[in-house]
Amino acid sequence: MKIKLDFTIVEFSYVAPIQVLKNQLIQNKALRVSIKIDEQYIGELALTPLPHFHHYTLEEWRFSLKEFFEEKEFDFYHIDLEAPFFNTIKSTFVFSGELLFAIESVLFLIIEKKYSKALAHIEKKPIHINALYSSKLPLKTTPNCLKIKIRPTPKSIADTITIIKKSQRSHFRLDGNRSFDSLELKTFLLLLKKECGDISSLIEYIEEPFKNSNDLFTFKSQFTLALDESLIQYVEQSKIFLFPNNFMAIIKPSLIGISKSFFLMEQLKERAVISSTYESSSAMRPLMYLAAINPRLHHGLDTFKFLPKELCNHTLNDQFCLLF
Repeated sequence: MKIKLDFTIVEFSYVAPIQVLKNQLIQNKALRVSIKIDEQYIGELALTPLPHFHHYTLEEWRFSLKEFFEEKEFDFYHIDLEAPFFNTIKSTFVFSGELLFAIESVLFLIIEKKYSKALAHIEKKPIHINALYSSKLPLKTTPNCLKIKIRPTPKSIADTITIIKKSQRSHFRLDGNRSFDSLELKTFLLLLKKECGDISSLIEYIEEPFKNSNDLFTFKSQFTLALDESLIQYVEQSKIFLFPNNFMAIIKPSLIGISKSFFLMEQLKERAVISSTYESSSAMRPLMYLAAINPRLHHGLDTFKFLPKELCNHTLNDQFCLLF
């Protein structure tokens, strides 16, 4: 079986600025990938790597896809979702990380369209997601779980206090984006407690707060901590399974690949949350299947609201759920 890809690069603007580590993006480029099998059109995929976050450029994603699919023969009759390339090729050559994600995004679209029995064991339930707070985009619904990006600044603590007091939700997630040291985070949490009362039952976890990831293991707190960006180094060293039970894993498939994400979800189960990196609707499909493995938790997939209509055809229901 031969798979042929055609590529188009298009520019687009976000509906509101998105925060990528310490940078704000208002525009980006999408790689549209048209997929054919033996000259039969299968579908189209839009990939949107993030500058300042992903290590490779969009042009490098395109080159890797072109080279990989021009050289390989594929067999979809022994699909294994946890194996590299879903066990569709006979090869010892393995891409990793975001390039693996790009390649597996194409393969997953083909599997969903033509070999969907491989996905039949994953029940299609509504996927509960946390709302990502943005001052530029007022919340239109009242989700139960709200994610707030925090920084060690007076403005951030004041904003966080206001959001928690006004929103009256039962679950919050605080995302530090690796911007705190231990003392700064301790001070931040003390100020929150002073103004909002005992919030220990409200804060589900604090995501990736420390500049130095080693502080995760020495910081004494009643709060659950979560690994996000730094998760990849522990996955590569196979140390993720040694973490204490009060740690959460925020899995970004675009950083480690879809097959590796399926493996981790099956192993970690209720300790794992799937998180997007502002994927388009077409690229979000495998993330929705991954999130459906653990339907009890809210997943970090509230990014469609930042995308223009040409990249997004999904909406949220009144319970802030994504529907397949």
